[in-house]
Amino acid sequence: MSVLTASELESRAATASELAQRAAAMITDPAREPVRSLKDGVADWVTPTDLAVERLVRDLLGQRFPDDGIVGEELENAPLLPGRPVWYVDPVDGTANFAHGLRSCSFSLAVADDAGMAVGFVADVWRQEVFSAVRGQGARCATGAARCRSDTTLTGGLVLTELAGAAPWGGMTDLIGALGRQACATRILGSSALTLANVGAGRAAAAVLGRAHPIDVAAGALIARESGAVVSVGTAVDRVLGPDELGPWPALVAAAPGVYAQLLRTLRVTGGGG
Repeated sequence: MSVLTASELESRAATASELAQRAAAMITDPAREPVRSLKDGVADWVTPTDLAVERLVRDLLGQRFPDDGIVGEELENAPLLPGRPVWYVDPVDGTANFAHGLRSCSFSLAVADDAGMAVGFVADVWRQEVFSAVRGQGARCATGAARCRSDTTLTGGLVLTELAGAAPWGGMTDLIGALGRQACATRILGSSALTLANVGAGRAAAAVLGRAHPIDVAAGALIARESGAVVSVGTAVDRVLGPDELGPWPALVAAAPGVYAQLLRTLRVTGGGG
């Protein structure tokens, strides 16, 4: 896989921005009633909107970048061409929320090359806000440049997390309790992409995910990292994420630099991240 040039990054970022806007309009279209069904009988939902948005993404990317690979959440993935960039798309990240009428979900799209994650866009569709990042160019949100928080303690702060499907991941409940004893609140948004993007926008001190896959988190992880956050992966959650690591990841942390060490100590004590 080659490294995208500046002009190639620009063209892909422009297309990702266009797709984020079009996907948000589709997801929030009141005519698209979110009829839902379960995948394989487990608590993993899919709706016609998920499928329609992913088809839109695949069609447009296929027209503009026919040799790029695409890995999506819902539709069959074709074999990837060696040496070509790869897109990761989650058409509706937070389908369980969307399928039940809870307005907290996102559209997530990222592209990676041989140097790692290159472009990432996350659309908070109901709040009409797009988070974005281009490698080496920083992160952006609705108010302009996005920066992670400058907190130096978790006390009085906010940490975001997500369930592993429909259940807590190993150590999650212990971590929430330990954070609470440090006067740090925890919230679950129901969308891993939004969770990471909001760390990048400085609205939470950190995020901890017990499991992660590039489809769900590549865009958000890039946004968090370009905002200045420390992003790390691994069962012990102590290995800083390199630009060439695309997962699947067993665990992921994104944190403001000033709270990263404290969060890591808390995770080790509780066994979280494994």
